[in-house]
Amino acid sequence: MPKAGVGYWLCYQREILDYHRHLAAFDANGNPIHPYMSRPWSWPWISRPASHYNVRYCAPSHSDEPCPAGQVVIDEEILGLPNPLIWWTGFFIALPACIFWMIFKRDDVAALLVVLFMPLVLPWFVYTRPLFLFYMTPASAFLSLMVVHAMVRWRWRWMAVWFVALAIAVFGYFYPVLAAYPLPLQGRFSWNSRMWFGHNLRGDCLSAKIKLLCWI
Repeated sequence: MPKAGVGYWLCYQREILDYHRHLAAFDANGNPIHPYMSRPWSWPWISRPASHYNVRYCAPSHSDEPCPAGQVVIDEEILGLPNPLIWWTGFFIALPACIFWMIFKRDDVAALLVVLFMPLVLPWFVYTRPLFLFYMTPASAFLSLMVVHAMVRWRWRWMAVWFVALAIAVFGYFYPVLAAYPLPLQGRFSWNSRMWFGHNLRGDCLSAKIKLLCWI
């Protein structure tokens, strides 16, 4: 039977802390130990969302590449990608606005949102362990509320309606790569078309270092 008590609980907490403190982020050659690591300062522009599932095959035979003549490459993926419209609006417009209102306008709502948001983000800047974009998940709700608060302050009632409609459309567009829906690799509405930072000219997916523009 495992022993119990406050002393053992504290011991377990120290072991967890030591594990995270000594968890290496880079190998002996200076390369990241995990392909989906990212830096906290790169999270605002969605530098490197983590892929939780990905398979690629030829259809309709379900065979591996290279595909036989007459078949197409299909990609299925679950990518930890936030809604770019909400995310970028939140980080680059709403968050700075709320910080300004908190400091110069004594806006209590903005102050509350900033105070709740910052402790969920800033501590990651001092960690040396491997970090991933999905660590921002608890903070994303407050980022969305900052967008709402900005629209309320600016009285963008009709803009808010269009923003919500566009956010739903953006979600629908990216839904296939959030839910492993089979997509052709090439084409206008393909898997490639949704990897905005996923190719040689639009990202650094071939880099061995921490990737700053790569959605694959």
